[in-house]
Amino acid sequence: MMSGFMGKLLRVDLSTRMIKDEPINEEWASVYMGARGYMSRLLYNELELPIDAFSPKNILTWSTGPCAGTLTPGSGKYEVCGVSPLSGGWGDSSAGGFFGWALKRTGYDGIVIMGKSEKPVYLFITEGGGELRDASHLWGKQTFDTEDIIKKDLGEKSARVSTIGPAGERLVRYANIESDHGSFAGRMGLGAVAGSKNFKATAVVGEKNIPIARPEELKKSYDAYLLEYQENIAVNLVAVHGTAGMISTFNELGVLPIKNWQGGYFQEADDVDGTTLTATIGYSPYCCFGCPVTHDRKCKVKTPKYAFDAHGPEYESITLLGTNTLNHDLEAIAYASHLCDLYGLDTISTGSSIAWAIECFEKGLIAKKDTGGLELEWGNIDVLIEMIKKVANREKGTGYLLGEGVKRAAEKIGHGSGAWAVHVKGVEMSAWDPRALKMMGINMATTAGGARHTPGMTFFEINMPQEEFGMEEPIEGIIEEGKSKALVDVQDWSMAMNAAGQCLFTGAVKPALTVEFVNAVTGWNLSWEDFLRIGERIINLQRVFNIQCGFSVGDDTLPPRILLEPKPDGYAKGVVWKNFEGLLKEHYDLRGWDINTGKPKKERLLDLGLDDLAKDMWG
Repeated sequence: MMSGFMGKLLRVDLSTRMIKDEPINEEWASVYMGARGYMSRLLYNELELPIDAFSPKNILTWSTGPCAGTLTPGSGKYEVCGVSPLSGGWGDSSAGGFFGWALKRTGYDGIVIMGKSEKPVYLFITEGGGELRDASHLWGKQTFDTEDIIKKDLGEKSARVSTIGPAGERLVRYANIESDHGSFAGRMGLGAVAGSKNFKATAVVGEKNIPIARPEELKKSYDAYLLEYQENIAVNLVAVHGTAGMISTFNELGVLPIKNWQGGYFQEADDVDGTTLTATIGYSPYCCFGCPVTHDRKCKVKTPKYAFDAHGPEYESITLLGTNTLNHDLEAIAYASHLCDLYGLDTISTGSSIAWAIECFEKGLIAKKDTGGLELEWGNIDVLIEMIKKVANREKGTGYLLGEGVKRAAEKIGHGSGAWAVHVKGVEMSAWDPRALKMMGINMATTAGGARHTPGMTFFEINMPQEEFGMEEPIEGIIEEGKSKALVDVQDWSMAMNAAGQCLFTGAVKPALTVEFVNAVTGWNLSWEDFLRIGERIINLQRVFNIQCGFSVGDDTLPPRILLEPKPDGYAKGVVWKNFEGLLKEHYDLRGWDINTGKPKKERLLDLGLDDLAKDMWG
């Protein structure tokens, strides 16, 4: 068995209560690595597509990469994969913290969950295997409470728990999966898939050593990383103030979502920036296993109305719950984010859905009779908090409707409300406005998981050089030309790095080091080009997966508000897309995808060793 891999998966059928060990496929591990790469192949092979995400036949997986749990920086990651109830296609989500490290130390590289249990259950995994336990007493419990109760039930304070909250149980289509009292696998609604299976949580306890092929080489690369880290201005900003430290800077660059993406500049941005958070409610930096980048903050709010003491809000949560609904009370926004954490709600989709509903209310498409008497209005933090509760509990009316996500909600409401439903492939847009970051827009339009920033972090559009991708100097985000090849390389690298079990926060320091870490851990000798090719292979596999789910070239677009409406003020004031279709075609050409069908061309699939996919697509 290759170093970095534990050599087996745990397969669980909830319908029959079958639990068995399964050796990992070494060929797949060598060409897809691990995490979402390996599981992309497994799910493509085993699912009959298309499939309803809530069908018992959908499969849900937890997995790690070869670097997970090692000295590699940012190696606390784990991945959850399955068909997304939000998009209806490929779904994946990664989370940090310590659960991934703990899962690896049980001796398993991943978990495969099939079927549906008749009653609520959770899975307990040790080095000796797994067992299903009754979770009836946990059903309805919030995420943090569930973690604590399971640890007490097991008598294992060191156990790490990955769980859903009430939102997942009630099938909110953007429910997430929580671990470590504040780390989340969000965006794609995979917490709702777990809920549909009556699967509450996974608890793990293990102490196995993770094999390292060349430990001295790994230490050398780690030392090189620390030197680069100390000199990286952007990463150090995150380390000092968390991801919220980007808010004022991104406001100046026209990146923030404001008033359901209608605004261009937020006057009160400094009120909610990371510097303010650090000076007021943030009392302790937090980092995941093996990571020196303290991207998160423990926060304490004493105001009785909003009191809590836990992980605080990050950039995406503050902006989508705050600036996008025109709220700037940092304590209240932090509490709103904390509520989402307890219920197991994705903060990005929650904030986006509520902002869409406020605009609908403003335009007379939603009334008080639909909202339980609430008057939805911009800047009303109490309304925001009450709507979070209604969504999580799937209350009749607007609460239930918003739990479907903005795409389905707009289809239900009609009357042109789709024009301000900001999503791609049914997935609400994360807080990186493509009008100010044109390559981020092409990334969001073309990735399998919809409007997400992480598959293609175009740092070269926000004043950071990325030399490995041919961007020795940054290029303004509003410029459309000269960045397409860099985006493709960034996407390939991001996908490969995730498959390896590494985090974007640390990878951004010096991308080339990510390959060194993989080689040191596994004993491989991948070149930079080999590494990118692994990412490209996974991207094409997920592309074919989505096509089998019914997606086509028409789904590779941006919402009308982003494509057609210029920003009214700020850095990107008046900027419109000059050549979106041309940039999309350029991306297709570089990818080797057919411009008429959206399918990867047969020769490209064959070149990547995806012969069976070439046959599935082209016969």
